[in-house]
Amino acid sequence: MVATLPGVEDELRIDDLAREAGVATTTVRLYQRRRLLPPPRLEGRTGWYGERLLQRGGHAVHRVTGVRVDADMRPLNAAGEPVLDNLQAVGHLLTGFNPLTDGCAEGVDLVTAYRAVETALGSAS
Repeated sequence: MVATLPGVEDELRIDDLAREAGVATTTVRLYQRRRLLPPPRLEGRTGWYGERLLQRGGHAVHRVTGVRVDADMRPLNAAGEPVLDNLQAVGHLLTGFNPLTDGCAEGVDLVTAYRAVETALGSAS
């Protein structure tokens, strides 16, 4: 049973958010400290998180923050063009990463790093 704020069906307490996401409460707190999650809405001492954090695409913070990259992991400028041809960006700070739906940040770090190395070695040949 998920405890929600009376009259607001789409907000969860931290324990409920963690349980629904399949992670420990301490993990949600860690993600919040690292600013991978938006802060909860506070009511007294209780923090309420939006249920959207559990959906693919998640909260808007995950769609608009971070480094945007192309398929070759090159950072993009505001016009959507690579900043530099020989620069790749990797890791969980890329735009779109949501720790609650995408899983561990280290996995994202490894996969994106692998892609960047693969791209760099392919262009060096």
